[in-house]
Amino acid sequence: MKKSTRALACWALVTIAATSAIPVFAQYTGPSHKPAIQTVASAAKSADDTPVVLVGTIIAKLRDEHYTFQDGSGKIEIEIDDKHFPSTPINETTKVRIHGKVDKHFGKDATIDVKKVEPF
Repeated sequence: MKKSTRALACWALVTIAATSAIPVFAQYTGPSHKPAIQTVASAAKSADDTPVVLVGTIIAKLRDEHYTFQDGSGKIEIEIDDKHFPSTPINETTKVRIHGKVDKHFGKDATIDVKKVEPF
C-alpha cells in the first residue's frame, strides 16, 4: 500500500506542477468594432460590407426598394427592404439616419444595403 500511495502522491505533484507552469492567455475572438463610415463620399470609396451610418435625405425613388440618398458630400443609390422602412411617412425633405453596409459589385458604383431607417 505504501508504494501505491507514494505513486499517487508523485502523480498528483507532477500533474499540478505541469499545469501550473503553462501560461494561459485569454483572447477575444468575437467581432471587432469598426467605426462606421459617416458620409456618402466616404461610403462610395469604401470596401464591400463596410458599415455605414449616414444622415441626409432620401430624394427619389428609382424602382422597387431602390432610392437615391443625399447628404452634404454627395448622392448614392440605397436599397431598403420594405420591412426596414419606419411606419412614419418619409418624403424628400425628411432628414433620416440610415444604418447599413456598402454593397459593391464588379464594374458598378457602390450602393448601400440599408438595414435601419430612422427619421432624424
